[in-house]
Amino acid sequence: MKILILLLLTLFIFGNSQVIQVKDKFSGSMIDYKPVTKYSDGSLIVDKNIDNVIYIKKNQIFYQRVFTETKVSVKWFGAKGDGENDDSEAVQKALDCGFAVYFPPGIYKINTIIKKHIVIEGSGINTILKPFNPAKAIFLYRTKQPFWSYANEISNLLFESSERKGIAVAFGNVNFQEKQKEDEYASNVTFYNVNFKNFDKAVFFPFGNIGNNFYNCSFQNNSYGVYALNNKVSGDIMHAGNKYFYGCEFSSNNVGVFVHNSAIGFGGISFNDVIFQFNEIHVYIYSDNTYTPVQFVNCWDEKSASNKKVLIDEYLGAKQNIKSVIPFGFYFEGKNSIYNFFGGRINNLKINGENITVNAYSSKVESSSGMDAKDSEISENSYFNIINSASEQGIQIDKNIHVKNKLYFPDTSLNMNIASINHRTFLSDEKTYKFENAKVLQNLKNFEENTFTGSLDSFTNKKLKPNIEFEFDSKQQYMRIEESILQIPKGYYMINFDLKLNKGQLIFLVWDRNKNQLMSLKPILDGAFHNYTGIVNINSTTEIFIDISSNDGRKVDFELKNYKILQTKTYKDLISLFEQ
Repeated sequence: MKILILLLLTLFIFGNSQVIQVKDKFSGSMIDYKPVTKYSDGSLIVDKNIDNVIYIKKNQIFYQRVFTETKVSVKWFGAKGDGENDDSEAVQKALDCGFAVYFPPGIYKINTIIKKHIVIEGSGINTILKPFNPAKAIFLYRTKQPFWSYANEISNLLFESSERKGIAVAFGNVNFQEKQKEDEYASNVTFYNVNFKNFDKAVFFPFGNIGNNFYNCSFQNNSYGVYALNNKVSGDIMHAGNKYFYGCEFSSNNVGVFVHNSAIGFGGISFNDVIFQFNEIHVYIYSDNTYTPVQFVNCWDEKSASNKKVLIDEYLGAKQNIKSVIPFGFYFEGKNSIYNFFGGRINNLKINGENITVNAYSSKVESSSGMDAKDSEISENSYFNIINSASEQGIQIDKNIHVKNKLYFPDTSLNMNIASINHRTFLSDEKTYKFENAKVLQNLKNFEENTFTGSLDSFTNKKLKPNIEFEFDSKQQYMRIEESILQIPKGYYMINFDLKLNKGQLIFLVWDRNKNQLMSLKPILDGAFHNYTGIVNINSTTEIFIDISSNDGRKVDFELKNYKILQTKTYKDLISLFEQ
């Protein structure tokens, strides 16, 4: 036993005696180095790969820098982090050394290439990475084999540019027409707690580059937060999917997430507990197929889609063009695709394509002026299915909407517009209802017997004499139809009628020009009758009436018939009546 202890002690002293100290040329500190024969990956050390930072050679012996952490600092390689100098060369050496890389607090202006699987970490918002040359990406991934290796991480960093220029992280050549071999396999990176601000494209996937995850990341004020294409040029087929987002935020971007896919096998995109707010378009996806549906789980949708048109990219094969579109929060184009929303809220939806289905399960679905949401639009041969969902402010969609099971409304804040709900598409199953508790308060016979046609300037039907109550501005007026005035007590009400808009941008309201509003809608302009329904909880006796206006101050021409206001005794009866 004494001999063994003595031998171990001798080996310890002899081993430590081989550690040498070398003065660091950047910090001036004395750094310990230990003798080694292999790199961290197990390969033999050779002279040409000595970097004189992590590995040095003295008296024909190779040494490795002694450090207790598993990562190296970019400042060991000479990075200044002062926000002025080009730190690209120093950071590139750190990225190539074979260890995890750490960025201490500072502002680093760099353009680098990542050639191997690596872990990169900063110190939160105190570590800022900016492009030294905005024409190049800050990090350009060129990692190849082994494919499908999730050993790449980026965490706790702030990527920041200015004037929406440049790219933070690109997976392959930023000019996809100059693709290099196997660029489609640059992928498999997980981002944790990373912020991206003021870029043209914050994260760019030009060749499919599948298999990437984002946790608690923020994308703010970019032209495109995440931009993903399938591989449209040479190499292996690679779709644009397999991108996963958890607890992220997309705010004040032109487009939060842009996906254009024309490759088979598309899918595997999911948004989980993601906040979308103040973007012109939260998510734009074009795809002509779905292998697995795109999923939105418990996502927040607020204040998207201004009234101004925005410019977005479009592709015909590998040819890129720019088109001008009216923005919507969720904008889906293409064909044969499925999108599922579970929980969360949907304020603003555009479906422009063939055989595109959007399903909302237990979601909050509405067109709310408080959320700056415009009316949703659905193209022919596509559908919006609402299953066991809820609403407070109502839905304005002109066609191809299906409500299955129930649509729930909170009794305490009931002020509902279910506008543009067509009887032909509202329910998927034919049913017969009897409502013994519903009382018809008003059924305007002159509306039924005499078709009402009019404009803001004159009305051809002499039985109806609306008065101009006041001018909102030089273009907009409100005109009340006096024959529709009705005093109603506190209670639950539903209004229902058929209306055909022949000309103009009609705004149709049933209200008291104060706090009680049964209906506010913009009818469909297609020269056909549609049935419209609104429900409301009136808390005190009030006088309501039909008001009409024009969105653009020009003439409107419409026909109204079967106008009814019904009262029910209970909230339950009202919902049952509405589900008819």
